[in-house]
Amino acid sequence: MRKRAIIFAGVASLLAVGFVIVIVVYFAQPWIKPSQLRVGIVTWPGLGPCFVAREKGFFGKLDVQCRIIDDTRVKRAAYTAGELDMFSTTVDTYAVEAATGVRGKIIFASDESYGGDAIVVRKGINSIADLKGKKVVFAAATPSHFFLLYLLQQNGLSLKDIQPTVVDDPSLAGQAFIAGQVDAAVTWEPYVSQAAGTAHGKVLVSSKETQDLIIAAFVVHDQILNQRFRDIKQFTDGWFKAIEYVRTNPDDSLEIMSRGLNIPKTDIAGMMEGLRLIDKHLNAQLFGLTGSSSSRIETIFTAAGELWKNVGLITEPVPASKVIDKEGIKSLLGQ
Repeated sequence: MRKRAIIFAGVASLLAVGFVIVIVVYFAQPWIKPSQLRVGIVTWPGLGPCFVAREKGFFGKLDVQCRIIDDTRVKRAAYTAGELDMFSTTVDTYAVEAATGVRGKIIFASDESYGGDAIVVRKGINSIADLKGKKVVFAAATPSHFFLLYLLQQNGLSLKDIQPTVVDDPSLAGQAFIAGQVDAAVTWEPYVSQAAGTAHGKVLVSSKETQDLIIAAFVVHDQILNQRFRDIKQFTDGWFKAIEYVRTNPDDSLEIMSRGLNIPKTDIAGMMEGLRLIDKHLNAQLFGLTGSSSSRIETIFTAAGELWKNVGLITEPVPASKVIDKEGIKSLLGQ
């Protein structure tokens, strides 16, 4: 009897120890306990797939936090302080950010402006050349600023040839034009449509005519990319699954994005007409991974760096090779 009691006690002890080990192992394993990825985005439908992928489970066990931070300075500060693992920006804007100490790698492009950005002008202005001597309002160090600089350069002009008026946000530029305070404005929707609808306004040129110019992309901390490549790959795969879902299930996707971005569904639908989501195949083309194509992303980043340097926003551009690892992108895209 005593022998049986000793055996029973021994077995019970082993079971207890085993239970403790199982618990410890469970909570210690990252592939069992979901990892968290903190992603900084803005209130823009092109970033809505983040919410679609999260709600539909396309990120798997990866706990992706889609954090909306519309103030660019606050978003940059959160990223540099390590409060965000990655963030969304535009390729042209990152040329400024990278040159001023915001470190990381571009991993893939999410969407591009496809009519959502434009230069609106007074009737009678019929070309970029006609902007010479005119009062033009824009938001500094934004895609609007780059859009203007790029088009002026393409037409042999610079900011010295116009009367530049700087505001903090493209929305304010649109409002100034609608109020009749300037000759032209670089703005975005819904202000493009509103400005074109006034008695004195029209669209001179939009991003629909200058495709593959204003492109949004995700930037990831180098350390995060190196140490958590599997998580970044899972995020990337989930994102592209969400894009396919948006295309095949537009109504449900609009509902999800409306809730996530806190934008009415009808407004989301209208804004989606001014952008193009960039899928895996188009990413491969834009990064020059298909063999025959050059890297449009590198071209834009380099061109933007030179333009920002010319207007004194940065002292020296960062080489595109420092922020774009094509081999790493190939791995993420499964090329």
